Amino acid sequence: MDIYQLVYEPLLILDKNYKLQPCLATEYAKTSATTYIIKMNNSIKWSDGSSLSAEDVKFTVDLLKSKDNIYSENVKNITSVEAIDNSTVKFNLSEDMPFFEYNLIFPIMCKNYYDEEFFKTSKYHIGTGMYKVSEISQNQIILEKNENYRDKDKVNKNINKIYINKY
Repeated sequence: MDIYQLVYEPLLILDKNYKLQPCLATEYAKTSATTYIIKMNNSIKWSDGSSLSAEDVKFTVDLLKSKDNIYSENVKNITSVEAIDNSTVKFNLSEDMPFFEYNLIFPIMCKNYYDEEFFKTSKYHIGTGMYKVSEISQNQIILEKNENYRDKDKVNKNINKIYINKY
């Protein structure tokens, strides 16, 4: 999970005081007992240079709901996700969930890059995080700086590549 946090980002993150902070989202609102609206930063780019969109969020939630995974609990009460426009997402819930926004900390994946074949192939992952996957082998994963990352000053200037050995 620590590696994925370098490559992928969620809509919202928890700070050191466990308060929600924007990440890919710029704002969020509970508009009814079972509805949330999320506005996203439309200037964010994927590591391949394409733009983040509301369709990516919808795709990610639909994918997480379709397979058993560590984020299943986060999305279990979402009945549907609507991409209202390119940077606005509407979450419809099965019941009122106080503090539902704390569930929006799962990584968002690019709809145009991933497909059903992703889980059967060795495609390199693209994300919106500080680093991107540049190589995957049987023994190692190599990450390098994501040139499209929006907060380049937050990335350590002395670390161009990260080598992760598999055991």
